Amino acid sequence: TDARLGDYSMVPFEGSLHLVLWDREADEILVRQGLDFLAASGLPADTCGILFYDSRCSFLTPVVAVGAVSSLVYEQSCGSGTVAVGVALSERTGRPVENLRVVQPGGVLTVSVDRTDRITAARLSGPLRLAAEGRAFVEEIEVDV
Repeated sequence: TDARLGDYSMVPFEGSLHLVLWDREADEILVRQGLDFLAASGLPADTCGILFYDSRCSFLTPVVAVGAVSSLVYEQSCGSGTVAVGVALSERTGRPVENLRVVQPGGVLTVSVDRTDRITAARLSGPLRLAAEGRAFVEEIEVDV
């Protein structure tokens, strides 16, 4: 535990780092403290997730920061964050996680984590909805630095 963050788990993936805050309400101050904490960890990651997970009702509020575009978004649903919760839960209990339904603002995703003495696999499932279809054309902009 950390005095500011409370009970937490840190889950690194290649290129991203997730901080699961167990049973904490989503809060702007905790988001900033969590991002500072991850930056101070020294682990390389351009994408960071601050995951507010309520274990009593399995509700996840994912907040994602992407350094390359300086964004901070309260996501409706987060696949990697859901897997991070499953991995963190398996690490905490030392047991596999089977079909954990994680409720999020945008719907429900299900995660399973296999393990023996260590984690060997993780699976994510849930409904997929096509929100848009077509081509996007983005004008290239040059900026003098």
